[in-house]
Amino acid sequence: LAERRAEAAERAAPRPAALAPGLPAARMLLGSACAAQKRNEEAETAYRAALALAPGYGAAWENLGSLLAGQGRFEEALAAFAAAVERGTAGPSLWAARGGALLAMARPVEALADFDRVLEARPGDAGMRWNRGFARLLAGDYEGGWPEFDWRRHDARAEPPWRRFAQPTWTGEDIAGRTVLLYAEQGLGDTLQFVRYVPLVAERGGRVILEVQRPLLGVLSGLTGVERTIARGDPLPDFDLECPVMSLPRAFGTTLDRVPAAVPYLRPDPRRAAAWNERLADGEGLRVGLVWAGNPRFPGDALRSPRLAGLRPVLDVPGVRFFGLQKGPGREDLERVDMPPSFTDLGPEIADFADTAAIMANLDLVISSCTGPAHLAGALGVPVWVVLPLAPDWRWLLGREDSPWYPTARLFRQTRVGDWAEVAGRAADALRGLALTTSG
Repeated sequence: LAERRAEAAERAAPRPAALAPGLPAARMLLGSACAAQKRNEEAETAYRAALALAPGYGAAWENLGSLLAGQGRFEEALAAFAAAVERGTAGPSLWAARGGALLAMARPVEALADFDRVLEARPGDAGMRWNRGFARLLAGDYEGGWPEFDWRRHDARAEPPWRRFAQPTWTGEDIAGRTVLLYAEQGLGDTLQFVRYVPLVAERGGRVILEVQRPLLGVLSGLTGVERTIARGDPLPDFDLECPVMSLPRAFGTTLDRVPAAVPYLRPDPRRAAAWNERLADGEGLRVGLVWAGNPRFPGDALRSPRLAGLRPVLDVPGVRFFGLQKGPGREDLERVDMPPSFTDLGPEIADFADTAAIMANLDLVISSCTGPAHLAGALGVPVWVVLPLAPDWRWLLGREDSPWYPTARLFRQTRVGDWAEVAGRAADALRGLALTTSG
């Protein structure tokens, strides 16, 4: 297990269990081997078998808590962590796991207390500093959050490893006449959100080389202030300074009341937009785009993606023409959900993000889960309704229906973990009102 050889650990686990049937550690290690392979039900059975042998086994309670938290069973997870503490098991690993659960329950202030405990014991833990940055940003503490968020670049456990350059990182100092490499580092949505800072760098006199994910080349080709745009992985030209785009908010001293939110900062290709206007022209009613699933490889995607079934009530609103914008994973939902005549699947016709942008320019509204299309709609200045899990990503903050990042966004939040029906019901009611207002 320590070598991350979960399958080998699982094969080895039955031997100590057979030699010492009363040994709870054997069951717990089997559980951890199953958990590492995402076989949660078997892992839970093994952990509970260990606890049946030794109810006071604090480490098993801690591992069970982490497993339950990963499944969104947060109250059960907190109860398991409490049981571990009662049995005398308390330390950095428990505090980290409990803090992560509290953060996933949208309780960032309590999570910070646990992350602080971890850092008292392990002050150089870059991953925990990064987690603390997430918590501060989610709570709206941008001033305290950005420096912590930058610790992500020092996390040796990150996969893939963070890039290292010989050139120094730009942190907001005078840049006139110098060439800076601004580069994408995480998801497509992250890039779409933070390229808003690129023109601001150019306004300070910097010559900008922008490196982005290849799927975004088309939609970002007309971004103001860029001297040259290249795809990640292509040869890099000479440059003097470097800065990941997600570190630009810190370089510009962004606070909650000073977010650069002028939209649109991206624009569709005029010819593609005109072509899609002809394609979507026939018919009456509001034109609404729909995206229902994110990247399944993203940690926690099962909690943040409503899938098509979760948003199905929205499709029953009369006076609306719906257009499916879903690409890649999630399209299989179309085979499982009964769709109304008002729905048109555009997915097979969408070649790239530039196509998606051109379509969005011809829509009255986009409804999306927290994925790249939501950021694209916001960057284009298109009205967008974002459906969010109980504990959203930090950029959506807490307890508000608007976003300081996107003036055209409206947020629909879960009130209970996993309950998309209530969210879809509120969105459907709002859409019904919008359709009536528009038709009147």
